[in-house]
Order: sequence, then structure tokens, then C-alpha cells
Amino acid sequence: MTLYKESHEPGASKEDSLAAFKILRNYITVQILTSINDKDLRCQRGQQTSTPEKPPLEQ
Repeated sequence: MTLYKESHEPGASKEDSLAAFKILRNYITVQILTSINDKDLRCQRGQQTSTPEKPPLEQ
């Protein structure tokens, strides 16, 4: 966020502002995808534990 604020100071160039925006956008995208993956993993773990375990094989 500091990078974004610095790039929007009165003397900042358009290139700096655009670069900061792209970095922020990529960061937000990563956070969203990580959140989705975490939710999927939690759902998968929940499904695995809800199924009855198989009895051990006789030897």
C-alpha cells in the first residue's frame, strides 16, 4: 500500500502510478485465488473425514 500511496504523490509519474496499480492488482488477485484454494482444501478435508473409514485388511 505504501508503494501505491507514493506513486500517487503530486510529483509521481504516470508510469509509476500504473506500475503501482499493476502490483496492487496482482497482489489482490493472489489473495483471492489463495482464499478460494484454502476454501476448497477445507471442503475436501471435510468430505474426507465425513466418509466412514474402511476396516483394515486382514493379514
